Amino acid sequence: MTRAKHTRRLRVAGIALLVVALVAGCTKSADKSPESLVKGLLDITDMPGEWQETQRDAFTSRTNENPSIDPSIWCPDASDEAAGLTELAGAAGADVEMQMQLDNAEAPRLMRLQAWRNESVREYFTRVVAVVNICDDAKWTEDPGVTQEMWKIDGPEVGDESVSWGSGLVPPKGKEMAASMGHTTVARIGDVIMVLQIGDYRTTPTSETLSDDEWREIVQRAADKLADA
Repeated sequence: MTRAKHTRRLRVAGIALLVVALVAGCTKSADKSPESLVKGLLDITDMPGEWQETQRDAFTSRTNENPSIDPSIWCPDASDEAAGLTELAGAAGADVEMQMQLDNAEAPRLMRLQAWRNESVREYFTRVVAVVNICDDAKWTEDPGVTQEMWKIDGPEVGDESVSWGSGLVPPKGKEMAASMGHTTVARIGDVIMVLQIGDYRTTPTSETLSDDEWREIVQRAADKLADA
């Protein structure tokens, strides 16, 4: 065999291997169906503490049982910017819900983790960031006298870009209602959106609530697992 022929064969073989690698990589990145995404969501073995899974679902249409993917009660000032977020999320996605009973709380801690992939994830994330900036340190009252508040949280920085915020609900004085406190992170991981929410109900002033450090740990675990799915 001449040196020229040998060189051509090596080039052809190299190109063939490159094509195979590219096809394999594209196949993996494109496999973000709801069924694939739900496998990338946290399960109880990934979670610190004694969590119980109450729902795990891959869906192609949204119902009352599936998340609307409008992940917060937005402040009134952001109503225009928040309009259309549900439509940008599309119809398909994956969802897992868990709860954990705390020693000094009458109601369990709740977690909802959602993910979806479509052509609007970048626009969705940009709109969410705009809404969170508008609602930072916002406080408003709704009937029947329930006060709600929302504030931006620094970090955790996960995925390609992410934004986090806290929210609270305080019942009017004299009403037998539980106050609530929640953390939410929305992250864009490539062409996938992840929404992670954890909430506590405070029935007494000493009721345990999730710390920011605990929150950051769970968010990091969720983003890492979804990125590897």
